[in-house]
Amino acid sequence: MQKLTTNTVRQILFALFVVSLCIGVWVVLSPFFTSIVWACTLAYVTWPAYIWLSNRLGGRDTIAALLMTLIIAGAAITPLLWLFTAFKVEIGVASTALSSKIANGTLILPKFIADLPIVGTDISTWFTKSLASPTEFKTEIHNLLLNADQKLIDVIGGIGRNLAKMGFALIALFFAYKGGFNFMTESERILESMLGIRARSYFQAAGDATRGVVYGIVLTAIAQGVVAGFGYWMVGLEAPMMLAAITTLFAMVPFATPIFWGSIGLWLLLTGNTIAGIELLLWGTFAVSWVDNIVRPIILAKNVKIPFILAFFGVLGGLSAFGFIGLFLGPVILAVAFAVWQEWLESHPDRHSHQHES
Repeated sequence: MQKLTTNTVRQILFALFVVSLCIGVWVVLSPFFTSIVWACTLAYVTWPAYIWLSNRLGGRDTIAALLMTLIIAGAAITPLLWLFTAFKVEIGVASTALSSKIANGTLILPKFIADLPIVGTDISTWFTKSLASPTEFKTEIHNLLLNADQKLIDVIGGIGRNLAKMGFALIALFFAYKGGFNFMTESERILESMLGIRARSYFQAAGDATRGVVYGIVLTAIAQGVVAGFGYWMVGLEAPMMLAAITTLFAMVPFATPIFWGSIGLWLLLTGNTIAGIELLLWGTFAVSWVDNIVRPIILAKNVKIPFILAFFGVLGGLSAFGFIGLFLGPVILAVAFAVWQEWLESHPDRHSHQHES
């Protein structure tokens, strides 16, 4: 009895030690949590490319890890710099074009907007009042465009302030490539020692969810950008490739794409290009938006072994709870939970069938 009590005390003390150690590890690593998760996600998704590159380099893992890290860094930073430069130029062009239309009196409000129920009259009154004082209106719109430019600078500044996190993510990515296989193997062994053979199915569920969500988000965003870019070119907009690239970035966030192409469509309507504006709004509604409804479910259904509605709520709930990284964490958490659910049902078939019969 004394021996049993001693063993119990030791187990309790060991459990407290492990819990305290886990808390300490979390406190130390929590500032780098986002960077580590990004690094692990990117490493997992691009792992086949890393293996291919490593084999081409004759098994030089360090060089392959360094090259892959540089490629990922270039793929993340270069488009942002290009978009920032192009957007600054386009803001100036848009400001000049709008000022010219105000000066020439060619800026008109489309009739169907003025005829809108509830809000049409208020919009028409505000528009007419604003045009009654062209100089003031021009100054207001010009300041609005400049503020939009400043907002973009603030966004880029926010990215700059998070440059350290990006740097930590790239450092973590390098070591994820270099030692990722050993880490995954050891993690799987530890979980198997605690949870048994079922840990493999949990690992598989987490991996499938990560791969499916990343491919779903990226491929859907690219597809929407391409389709939207064709629409921008079709209605005669300048710099359709730049607009398509911005649309691709917006498409990374659920439900954000219509905000961008919808704003461009309204801009065309307000500047007197009624047909082009209507065409773009229709194209966005029936072509661009449907890409998201077709491509993303196909990719998720192929890779993520959970109901689509769970993956959908996982993306939105993860985004709300964890920020942008939650786009991946949310579905992964639900996928593992669903795997636990399925594993429990499979391990208790008699109870499940009895409940079904009753």
